[in-house]
Amino acid sequence: MGKILVKQLHLLTGKFDMKTIETPINILIIGSTGNTGSAAITHFEKLNIPVKGLTRNIAKAQKKYPNRNIEWIEGSLNDLESLKSAIKGITSIYVAVPVTENMVQLFNNLLVAASESQVDHVVKLSGLGAEKNSTSKILKCHSISDQQLINSGIEYTILRPNSFFQNILLENTYINRRGYFSLPMADSSQSLVDLRDVGEAIAKAIISPRFRNKIFNITGPTAINYHEMAGLISDRLGKEITYKPCSQDDSKKRLSSAGLPNWNADALSEIQHHFQEEQFSKVFDDLSNILEKKAKTPADFILDFFSLPKNLKPEPKRESAA
Repeated sequence: MGKILVKQLHLLTGKFDMKTIETPINILIIGSTGNTGSAAITHFEKLNIPVKGLTRNIAKAQKKYPNRNIEWIEGSLNDLESLKSAIKGITSIYVAVPVTENMVQLFNNLLVAASESQVDHVVKLSGLGAEKNSTSKILKCHSISDQQLINSGIEYTILRPNSFFQNILLENTYINRRGYFSLPMADSSQSLVDLRDVGEAIAKAIISPRFRNKIFNITGPTAINYHEMAGLISDRLGKEITYKPCSQDDSKKRLSSAGLPNWNADALSEIQHHFQEEQFSKVFDDLSNILEKKAKTPADFILDFFSLPKNLKPEPKRESAA
């Protein structure tokens, strides 16, 4: 049993009031220590809605998130019996399947377990451009598992986000030490999206029935290329940061040297190169419609995640005239 904050129309005033109600919803986050799952849990905590998180190692999850108000459940998408046990009593699931060669099978394991339980709604992370004929391994896998969910008979919400602003933080070592970053996306623009907005969208998709049995294309409010992103970072840091496009092969070598298995390195460098296509620069209204507000902009992200130089202090806030 959880609590949800809902809008209710006041018949006398004709205005909407916010009211907290008890609900039998029982939520499990699969991918709870990953980027989107963690962002969703953060938003559920703001709403004071209890959730459970599936993790392969409870001790590690508790160490990574010591202050999380969450019930950890040990299990894995690789282990069907652990899934069946974890899902007992669960009504709603958010799942972000890890990028691996068997990601379609992992999602199928979840559907098998969910079909034998009380689960009536699955919110699934997919990807913008997920199509069965995609030349991207990752997007093709998403398309297959999306269709599996649609055909399962379980109510669904499929979120297909573009890349996240936060991915550029993986380039921080290059940005701080060398003054540049490299990605295999040439001069193309992307309608990048903020993970915090995605986390809020996940939470809203779970608690509101109006988002069920729908597919949403999740993008930010504007498209930006990485030269422009470098300019925004430069302005924020007070020093010049440049973007240097690299080849898909160079990107794969970097990912491999970081310890990624060959399939993962190939698939990730491949999808990065894929992002050069025009469809990834398109802006959709789906996210702002879910959030009922404007999605965060590139400037919002840069302001929040890149620190001012230590010798610069932010301008004091000006008092507004009374």
